[in-house]
Amino acid sequence: MSRVLTNLHWFDLTFPSDLEAAPVLDVVRGFSTRARHGFWAQVRPIVVEVQRSSGRYSWQLGVEEREAGPLVRALRHHLPAVRVDRAVRTLPVLTRGVELRLRSPRRATNTDLTEQVATGLLVAMSGIGRDEAVTLQWVIGPWLPRSPVPSSWDQPDPGWPWRLLNDQSDLDTEATQALRAKQREHVFGVVGRIAVRAASRSREQQLLQRLVGALQLVRDPGVGFVRRLIPGAWVPKRIV
Repeated sequence: MSRVLTNLHWFDLTFPSDLEAAPVLDVVRGFSTRARHGFWAQVRPIVVEVQRSSGRYSWQLGVEEREAGPLVRALRHHLPAVRVDRAVRTLPVLTRGVELRLRSPRRATNTDLTEQVATGLLVAMSGIGRDEAVTLQWVIGPWLPRSPVPSSWDQPDPGWPWRLLNDQSDLDTEATQALRAKQREHVFGVVGRIAVRAASRSREQQLLQRLVGALQLVRDPGVGFVRRLIPGAWVPKRIV
């Protein structure tokens, strides 16, 4: 049993075995050129996900109609070996999930182990049974503005309550360097979601722990993922 979503245009992605991370990063950098629309200058999310159910994997990309053409052209330019096909998106029934956000917005995660993280996720997914299902989804929102980061000794204490409005007033030298390093690349608002279905609550929890565990390789000092449980009744609404 599955349900069909029609609010985004969906594409199936088929990857070659020798895909490298660098051209994928070029595609992601291009997300920063997306225009904001409307009075509130909003950007519709891009959804990237991998599913495993009924014994098979599927990789899909969801994007709003007006951005589908430019994004597909960018994929075919930077990743010519990746096959991109229009798809009717379906989701398996999912009954338990978690939402992932960064513990600190000022620090970058470890990006030196991308192959190991991808391998760990696929291994974790490969262990599910034929009557089980799992979806890992990244919802990529708008690009975020990057403010200059002054040296720690150039940041006088503004005092209360102005300190609440200045998110850089308490940065020491190490934290200043970490934030500068993060802002060398484009910054986006991103939420990760993992949802599963299994025969028992304990099995669902086991699957979630395996997938979250595979993502722990991206942790660095001061930054990692914060998990928030998605109650079963909310899963169909939270998975885009």
